[in-house]
Amino acid sequence: MQDRSEEIRFGGHKKSEVVRLRANEARLESETRALYSEVNVLKRVLTHHGIPMPAETRNHHSEITVTDSTASPGSSSGMTVTTDDTITLAVAQFPGEDSNKKQNRRKRIYVQQQHRGGEGVNHTPPCMGNLDAEAVGMDFVLTLESPCLPHIDVDISPTANAPSSQTSASTPNPSITTGHALTLSACVFHSHPSPAGHRQRSSTAWHVPRASLRQLLALSSSIPLDDGEVTPVQAWEYVRRQEGFSALEVSRWEGLKEKLVAGVKCYGFGGVVEREVLQNAVFEAFVVGRIF
Repeated sequence: MQDRSEEIRFGGHKKSEVVRLRANEARLESETRALYSEVNVLKRVLTHHGIPMPAETRNHHSEITVTDSTASPGSSSGMTVTTDDTITLAVAQFPGEDSNKKQNRRKRIYVQQQHRGGEGVNHTPPCMGNLDAEAVGMDFVLTLESPCLPHIDVDISPTANAPSSQTSASTPNPSITTGHALTLSACVFHSHPSPAGHRQRSSTAWHVPRASLRQLLALSSSIPLDDGEVTPVQAWEYVRRQEGFSALEVSRWEGLKEKLVAGVKCYGFGGVVEREVLQNAVFEAFVVGRIF
């Protein structure tokens, strides 16, 4: 029985290590992109002042290229480096489809800012094309993963999982059997300043690399699923490719998210949505009421 308990605990720690490595990879990709941007600016400065590139760099075939700017090389706007490759997240409680029932309120991670920078007040109904696409995608996936949040924010430390009078060794603590290492929520929670087990109750905002979602999009195709099911990441990929996505009203988008999250099921490795539920909800949001 002790061997079984140790095996489960070892599996839990391995999954935690997967989350840590994925979070670090996303952070390193974000930092690399920022460095590339800074190097490109320095190249433009050298070119503008007629300073030749060092000989050891001229023959170096890197992916860093000098990009043109609409502003003059000496202007402040032309020399601005955009290094903000992060998204700000926070945890809050949101009502479910039936907001009158207290038990339907749930905690979820949400993106604090989704509007593109520099836009003024728009008096027309906001559309998806006016929002930051990557932030929208991250918010969508995190919303659909919200039913799994209690399964993800768990403490897998040895003291937290030690058998107590209420939990025998033959009944493992659910916190060490969580299989949500490949979810976006697990990845972004790794960067949260609070310790595991306390993050979903924290009001502290934190920053995560935008690369987190790009990594999951690349991994999603390798996840074995039933033909009739999709993960939240795969659902986002399906929705964002719809014709007329950029013209969809934000109010309809919010309604789509609520319909989908109500149909999320978790089998122990993360939430999934039935493909038919996804297709029907998308049809209703994009077509019904707009054309008919």
